[in-house]
Amino acid sequence: MLKLRLLLISIIAIVGFFIAPVAVKGQTVILSLEPSSSSYTVGDSFNIVIKLDTGSSNTDGVDIHYLNYNPLLLEAQTVLPGALYANTNTNNIDAVNGRIDFSQTSAGGATFNGQGTLATITFKALSQGTANLTFSFTLGSTIDTNVAFLGQDVLSNVVNSSYTLVVPDITPPTGCVVKINNDAAAASSTSVFLTVSGCTDASGMDQMKFSNNGIDG
Repeated sequence: MLKLRLLLISIIAIVGFFIAPVAVKGQTVILSLEPSSSSYTVGDSFNIVIKLDTGSSNTDGVDIHYLNYNPLLLEAQTVLPGALYANTNTNNIDAVNGRIDFSQTSAGGATFNGQGTLATITFKALSQGTANLTFSFTLGSTIDTNVAFLGQDVLSNVVNSSYTLVVPDITPPTGCVVKINNDAAAASSTSVFLTVSGCTDASGMDQMKFSNNGIDG
């Protein structure tokens, strides 16, 4: 009877070993940036979202080591963690070298499966140019950007991004003439005669608005 019990315990242990959670191979796990491209004006602040899509794979942690940017073009102001995992272990901005170091892990054996926001980064556009955001990523490596499950890197791919930073046009248009009642100094009626000349694309005029109270147009 004792031998039978030992045999049953051994069988249960073996079955338990084979049905224990394992990292699923062949599944697509992607880290991406949204938006992946856009145009921003120098001086403005804007948000970039790090998105995680695990496909059908379970995960228990993510390391962004690193997300790289050009500190001459962009200033990383804040990194707001998402709620995909319980613990935010690292959240650092290296403004000198232009890189963000961010890490989250689960707690109590919990896993994340699906799509969601890992973090939201606020940048400020500093100067004109093309600003690229790139993940440091090597397939299968756990010492750079990775998505982990049971100690293995299951991250399949990353999607980097590129943004155009432009200087606002503050040059007034030239050659555009607007006259009221043939350039009268004042008008005694709400009905006036407008003469507009020279307001072409070459003048730098983009649009024109009229107002009868100095505010609305």
